[in-house]
Amino acid sequence: MASPEEKPLVLAINSAVNPLLTKEFVEETIETLRSAVEPRKLEVKFLELPQLENEVKNKQVDLFLGTSNFTKKFQAEGTRDLTVAASPFSKDPNKSEGSLFIVKADRQDIEKIADLQGKRVSAGRPTAFGMYIAGMGEIAREGFNPNTFFSVSRFHGLERDNIIQDVLNGDSDVGILRICYLEDAINRKVLKESDVKFINLKNDEKHICKRSTALYPNWTLASMPSLSSELTSKVTVALINQPKTKLGNYWQVGSDLSELDKLQELLKIGTYEKATRLSIRRFLLDNYQYFFFAIFFLLMLFSYSAFLSSAVKKRTRQLEEALERERRLNEETKKAQERMMSLQRAGVVGQVSGLLAHELNQPLGSLNLYARSLIRAADLGNLTKEKLLEVLEEIRRESFKASEIVQRVRSYAKGEKSERTDIFLGDFSSCVVNNYLRHSSYSIEVKYLQTANPVISANKLEMELVLINLIRNAQYSLNNLKTKQPLITVDIRKVDSDAQIVVEDNGSISDELLNSLSQPLNSSKREGLGLGLSIVKAIVENHSGSIRFSKSKLGGLKITIQIPTFKDGKTYEN
Repeated sequence: MASPEEKPLVLAINSAVNPLLTKEFVEETIETLRSAVEPRKLEVKFLELPQLENEVKNKQVDLFLGTSNFTKKFQAEGTRDLTVAASPFSKDPNKSEGSLFIVKADRQDIEKIADLQGKRVSAGRPTAFGMYIAGMGEIAREGFNPNTFFSVSRFHGLERDNIIQDVLNGDSDVGILRICYLEDAINRKVLKESDVKFINLKNDEKHICKRSTALYPNWTLASMPSLSSELTSKVTVALINQPKTKLGNYWQVGSDLSELDKLQELLKIGTYEKATRLSIRRFLLDNYQYFFFAIFFLLMLFSYSAFLSSAVKKRTRQLEEALERERRLNEETKKAQERMMSLQRAGVVGQVSGLLAHELNQPLGSLNLYARSLIRAADLGNLTKEKLLEVLEEIRRESFKASEIVQRVRSYAKGEKSERTDIFLGDFSSCVVNNYLRHSSYSIEVKYLQTANPVISANKLEMELVLINLIRNAQYSLNNLKTKQPLITVDIRKVDSDAQIVVEDNGSISDELLNSLSQPLNSSKREGLGLGLSIVKAIVENHSGSIRFSKSKLGGLKITIQIPTFKDGKTYEN
């Protein structure tokens, strides 16, 4: 069995040393330590934070390179910080480490730390200093409880680029990055600085990287009690004398842990976490009789609750009423769905009738002209006049009857005889959208906007059909595209003397499909045949309006409907 002097010394290095410490600096540090401990051999391990914590707790290492927070956390186990790293990013190695809050550049609802409350966050690990703990310390300094501040927390370990992608994709509202990691990511083309904005940004000439928090000591090289005093001195001297790297990294003595101590006390972590646990245990032991009394009192309350049958009956009635409301709601949903199907069928029939009328009117008109030509031939004596005139007159009368029928069908399809009333478009649209969403089977967010409430003269049934068609088409498209966080906006506006209905979605649309939307009987749905948009177009044109298709800034399709607000020379406004 090898003696302690013959065993290799173990150096453990936190795998997350970048970007504050370069690969070159770490490699030179390893060689410096290897020379300093000769003739003992040096075994080097690169460990992720959970593994490093386990090795230090079990005293499986002699030296380790980690954050200053990690070193202080294990001071009770005898760890000693020997040297602190100086980097070209900061003029003071005791003020080098921290966090940066990033949000997507277009988030107008987030401007300060208070706006982050209840939002979703992406970070490194719950125990990662720069990637989480320093940021949570800043939240605690603002007077918030860091344990309940965020609604959802996502952790990616060393996959730090995923934090940035979560923010850019909208999967998280805010990301916590270690200081200087943003600049490193920009250099690697992971993102552009204009893609994000920074919360609680602090300006400090002593540090060139952007930060949102106070600054703490840089990475430290620490020893465990297993390292002898002689080797501790040799290692410390060797590191101090290690030349600077090309980028300016070097080691120096003296970590100022005062700010770090305040942070750990604020968050109740490290040595304060253990002190808190001991305090709670002592409190329980000193006051156990009161806890027994509290338990006895609770048991009495539970016994007394057996006599509260009236409360149980009341609750039962409430449940029955809730079930009845749910039943009525289901019936209303069924009726609303049947109404929507009826509206769709009625619109399709009207549109198809218009198309058929257009096609049939021409041959019937030709038949009428043909009858006239036969009458003329009879007049010239080419046929038996009496008989031919009798037959041709019958053909002519039937031709006129067919033409009249066609005209009536076309008039119905165009809505010329539909009953129209004055409609406050904003109030009407809000009601239609809310009723539709209440009974819709789609789980897609529809955001209703209204900047005006213009009055138009229109048929309510037809305008309801227009709105429902546009929202259903957008929902169907987003569902097929499997869009993350699908969104539809319905905006009611007033432009000059016209009312506008603007429906947009955040899906995607090709130029080819966009161009084809202006063609009749065309649709992205195989079973739709374009009749939905064709119905909308027919109704809008029948109301002296227009419809335009374009690409939305949200990413998908934008449909703009414009309808005049005037009637009999007057303009209506709310």
